[in-house]
Amino acid sequence: VCNQTLSDIEIICINDCSADNSLDILKEYNVKIINLEENKGAAYARNIGIEHASGEYLGFVDADDFVELDFYEKLYSKSGNDIIKGSYKYYGTGYINEELNNKIKLYKNNFSYEYCSAIFKKSLIKENNIRFPNLRDMEDPVFALLCAKSAKCIDIVNDAFINIYAHSESQTAQKQSLERVNDKLKGLSKIVEIVNTFD
Repeated sequence: VCNQTLSDIEIICINDCSADNSLDILKEYNVKIINLEENKGAAYARNIGIEHASGEYLGFVDADDFVELDFYEKLYSKSGNDIIKGSYKYYGTGYINEELNNKIKLYKNNFSYEYCSAIFKKSLIKENNIRFPNLRDMEDPVFALLCAKSAKCIDIVNDAFINIYAHSESQTAQKQSLERVNDKLKGLSKIVEIVNTFD
């Protein structure tokens, strides 16, 4: 992220109570660091980032994923649109779900996942009071759908790639607790509610 060909970007790193030396590593880079004193999950951390961002557009990168060097430059070349979406490329296999972007072009409510491959106009998020719901599961599709519902246009840049690292120790791959199953059900209910409001 620090070596993007788009140089005029603000990088905000949320240290969500890491148990290793992540904070020391962050201090070596020219980034804005927000150090949370209590772990409240990914949704809370992302919402903190939204509140502190000062740029025209917002993008999100999880700690175990990485963007290609021209990712944000390619997306920002379409600036003016509410949402500009690139593509997920799965690390190790190189798999790209090419059909998803085609479906989003046809109908914007197909943008229910791969939200990290997009940038969002900050005014879209702020004016519509869009935030990640306080869930440990399904918070990402709820956020994506809320943004899609409020957006006038979702533009697509197929060759702007964020590399996704899927591994067995990821939060979504771990054995599901009763609390997470409950959050998943809440999230699914919210998704149905949002989809039913689309034009």
